[in-house]
Amino acid sequence: MSAKPNVADRAPLIIKRLFHAPRTQVFDAWTDPKHLARWWGPREFTNPVCKLDARPGGAIDIHMRAPDGTLYPMKGEVREVKRPERFVFTGVVEDERGNVVLENLNTVTLAEKNGITTLTLTVKTLVATEAAAPKLAGMEEGWTQSLERLMATVTEKGKELISITRLFDAPPELVFQAWSTAESMRRWFAPNGCTIEIRKYEFRVGGMLHHCIHNPVHGSCWIKGHFSDVDAPRLIAFDMGFADEQGNAAESKIAVHHEHDWPSRSEVIVSLAAVQGPHGTKTLLTLEQTALESLAKKTGAHPSWLQMLDHLAGELRK
Repeated sequence: MSAKPNVADRAPLIIKRLFHAPRTQVFDAWTDPKHLARWWGPREFTNPVCKLDARPGGAIDIHMRAPDGTLYPMKGEVREVKRPERFVFTGVVEDERGNVVLENLNTVTLAEKNGITTLTLTVKTLVATEAAAPKLAGMEEGWTQSLERLMATVTEKGKELISITRLFDAPPELVFQAWSTAESMRRWFAPNGCTIEIRKYEFRVGGMLHHCIHNPVHGSCWIKGHFSDVDAPRLIAFDMGFADEQGNAAESKIAVHHEHDWPSRSEVIVSLAAVQGPHGTKTLLTLEQTALESLAKKTGAHPSWLQMLDHLAGELRK
């Protein structure tokens, strides 16, 4: 018999996502059951029953239907509603006898800046029986796919931010470690044909990063920023702004070379989710940046990210 999950030792799951949409719109997507039914659940799941009374003490009743037709009912209760900043609710899974198998407390917070909403989801497990083990193992990947669907429903076509996903054949701890030191970053954090010079890399909340990508065709591009979130092994967040060699703010070289309105400063969120497979644990990486994906593809910033993640995959295979 499998051991009962130790709820007391289980750290809360924290996921951050960026949306190019007003936070009122993102908030309403959580509290309007008609909208919620459009995105709740993993890819290709539907919600034939989706009821939510968006008031403190209000009941939640959602039946997810898998592609094979299996129904997964979930109950819950709304704990807190503060539009458009905060939404707190429980999610409860019961067995056929009505006994609680799994209960989570879900907290959604939303912050908006320059038309971009940062969503932070915190999931704390309150109750978990032995039968909950498979659900706990797949919870992070399930939320990751649900939030992808949410993004698709609230983002206007053509206004999508940079969002890249990549599956690595390595556990989150190793992928996180590859971002954690200047030495490891030098081995992969540069596009094809380029090199990176790192002046400072303080991998901690509030720590500074200051580096330069040397491109033999387009020249050198200095970047400076600070880490806003470092949560091993799941989350890395930092901002990036154009700078000079001394670390002073500088004009966007992308905007100058390509005549596009590339932001002088942008935020990057890297999320790592464990994916269990028959041959071990893999990592689903989601990288988001507060710049338009369509613009990033024109300027070369998007393919640069893809190339760097290819290099990271190569490093992890060594």
